[in-house]
Amino acid sequence: GFYSFSKRLKHIITQNLINITKGLIVKYAGLKSNVIVLGSKSDKNKFLFKKRKLIIEGHSWDFSNFNDNYNNDIRMSDTHVLLIDGAGPKFKNDDLYLNKNSAITSDKWYPNQNRLFDTIESVYKKKVIIKSHYSVRHEKNPRYFGYRNVFHSNLIDLICNSCFIISRYSTAISYGLLFNKPIILITSNEIKQNLNLRYEQQQKLANYLNCPLINIDDVKQFKKVENITSTEKEIKDKFLENFCTLGLGIESNSKLIIQKLDN
Repeated sequence: GFYSFSKRLKHIITQNLINITKGLIVKYAGLKSNVIVLGSKSDKNKFLFKKRKLIIEGHSWDFSNFNDNYNNDIRMSDTHVLLIDGAGPKFKNDDLYLNKNSAITSDKWYPNQNRLFDTIESVYKKKVIIKSHYSVRHEKNPRYFGYRNVFHSNLIDLICNSCFIISRYSTAISYGLLFNKPIILITSNEIKQNLNLRYEQQQKLANYLNCPLINIDDVKQFKKVENITSTEKEIKDKFLENFCTLGLGIESNSKLIIQKLDN
C-alpha cells in the first residue's frame, strides 16, 4: 500500500543523493592530490580521476598489508571460529551517525546470533570468538555475545588461526580469501526488511564467492554450517583481481608509491 510505496520512494531518493554526493566528491575534492586505484573493476572509472596529479595503480590496504607481512612461510592453525563484527546494533553504526534508525535491534540480533554460534560450536567443537569493529570497545566477555571472548586487535592473526570466518559484510573477508579460510555471511529478517540495498549486496557477495548466506532468524538455515568449504581458487583469484589488486605482483603499496615517484 501507501506505506510500502513511500518507503521505496525514500530508498530511491536516498540512494540518488548518495550517488550524487559521491560524484561531487570525486569531481571536486582534492583535484591536485594523488590517488591510488585498485582492482580491474576500477579501470573503467579511471577517467574520474584524470585531474589528479598522480594516479598510482596499487592494492587495497588488506592486500598490500598481506603482501608486506604475511606472504612467506605462513603458519596457520584452526583453533577457533571467528566473527568479524560490525559496530551495531549495540553501538552506533553509520546509520545512526546519519540520524537514521538502526536497521537491526539488539533484542533480536544477539540472541539469534548466539543461537547460530551454539550450533557452530556443537558441530565443529570449536569456540566462536569475536573480533570487534575498530570503532567500538566491548567488555571482555559480554553477555550479549553469550559470554564469548572479544578481541579488539590482532585481526590478521585471528583470521589466520581460525577454521572459518563469519561476517555480515566486512571488507576484511579479503584476508579470509588470502589465507584460504571458508566464509559464512549472516543476515536477518530486519536487514531484509529495513536495509534492502545491504541485503542485495550480501546476496551478490555470497553468490560471487559461492559461500553460505545464513539468516540468523531462520533455524532451518543453520544446517548450512555443516558443509563449509574454502572458496575455490578460481573464484578467489577473480575476486582479488577485480576488487583488491591490479595484478601487480607482490609489491606493497609503499614500494609501488616509491617506484612511481622515482620514475
